[in-house]
Amino acid sequence: MSTPFADLIWGEPGVSVGSNYERVRAAVGKLSQLPSDERAFWRDSSGRVFVNLHDTELTSAFLPVQEVDSGDLLGHFVQLVDRAGKPAQFRFDQLDDDGFIATDRLLRALHTLNYFGCSGEPVRLFLDVNHRFFSSISDNHGRAFRHLIKSLGLLPSHFVIQVVASDETDLNTLAFAADNYRRNGFLTGLYCRYPLQSRSLIAQIRPDFLSLWIDEAWCLSELPDIVDAANSFRVKLIARNIQNQSQVFGLRQAGVNLLQLENSISP
Repeated sequence: MSTPFADLIWGEPGVSVGSNYERVRAAVGKLSQLPSDERAFWRDSSGRVFVNLHDTELTSAFLPVQEVDSGDLLGHFVQLVDRAGKPAQFRFDQLDDDGFIATDRLLRALHTLNYFGCSGEPVRLFLDVNHRFFSSISDNHGRAFRHLIKSLGLLPSHFVIQVVASDETDLNTLAFAADNYRRNGFLTGLYCRYPLQSRSLIAQIRPDFLSLWIDEAWCLSELPDIVDAANSFRVKLIARNIQNQSQVFGLRQAGVNLLQLENSISP
């Protein structure tokens, strides 16, 4: 699927334009400023790339991840938004497996074009991959996406593939998918919604990044043990869904220094 998928962006395969971000920016520059049945994407007058799904125009917004003490930017998480910038409520569960896989890949391409082709200072893009995607593909997760980004002059090291699991997803499936993405050169990340879940994810899968979804299920007093476990396996922790400054203080006291901030930016 990777070759025709790349053709949706380029219009013709095998185009080579410079290095670094020149090629992906050239790809964005070639896009029409009007929707077309022949191409998946188009751009508006500001340069933002859009796709139309189920009669909704969708684009990307990016949420920065920073080291809280130094202010250094680690990269950005991505959020699917409508033209007004509001989070899009897209129902993946209404799609069959083939439609789901195609849509997931389409949206990852959309975010890649917006982040590396339009945003001012791209660093590293954290992309979510739903558990249904890696359970629908039997082997070599990440290969098609690696071919796509190569056509855009990008490297797997520009990305963190965030595997989003459900409560029903078993660790063996997570480990298998994460290992396949690593073999294709990507950094890997996982979500953790419960403190008890974090230790098993760290010890058994050892992702490069573990996102802690901070809500009422979390007791910040449990964090130092989780930080120790993460340090022992060289897993970087990122706190997300932070609600207030007292949580920021508690996270810093526990040793969690990477925070996802809520002030999203458009490309």
